[in-house]
Amino acid sequence: MLHKLKGFTNIDLQDDIVNMMLRGADHLILAAQTQPHNNRRAMTMPLLRHFGHRLSTSDWHPITAQCFWTAGLLAFFGTIRMGEILSPAETFADPTSTLTWGDIFHRIEDDSFLIHLKIPKTAPKQGEFVDIFKFRKFGCCPVAAIKNLKKKQLEMGRGNRNDPVFILPDGKLMTTNIFNSGLKVLMADICDFKVKHRNFLLSLFTVRILLHNIQTL
Repeated sequence: MLHKLKGFTNIDLQDDIVNMMLRGADHLILAAQTQPHNNRRAMTMPLLRHFGHRLSTSDWHPITAQCFWTAGLLAFFGTIRMGEILSPAETFADPTSTLTWGDIFHRIEDDSFLIHLKIPKTAPKQGEFVDIFKFRKFGCCPVAAIKNLKKKQLEMGRGNRNDPVFILPDGKLMTTNIFNSGLKVLMADICDFKVKHRNFLLSLFTVRILLHNIQTL
């Protein structure tokens, strides 16, 4: 009846091609109804700066704040997943995956770092290496963050080659769950989307915008 109201009077509803088109339309409607709503957003430079501001004005222990800041910057600038650098458990560091200070190599010639990801999500068995360079804008330098964290850990009697990088003041190891919980506390009132560690992964579009902004400053 509807097709006649639209002015199509000669449509053969028994035609195989027409039936295929109708079934395809039904599948599209079903897919649209069942597709989960994804309200995640990629971390942007303004949000990253606000994240740092919230950390600096919090009452968190300096090492806790520095762990969160350094992990966030490494994920943002290195396009690193938190699971590739954080511990799988608060009381256990997996030597085959957890990032240790022995996995971070300082290149004095250009004051940069080379980070060895031992078990990245997609990489050969020997892992992969990620370059971390200075970023001189907005107080968001990952090189400076690594140095500050190392200094604070050494003051606590840690920071040796085999020590995990992200050890909290109470001796617990930072996990993705701990990072997510802290991120939610810091950012929940300014972000109406689901804030999780995955948001720190830079998209290609974000990289291009970031590089464009740097060139125009």
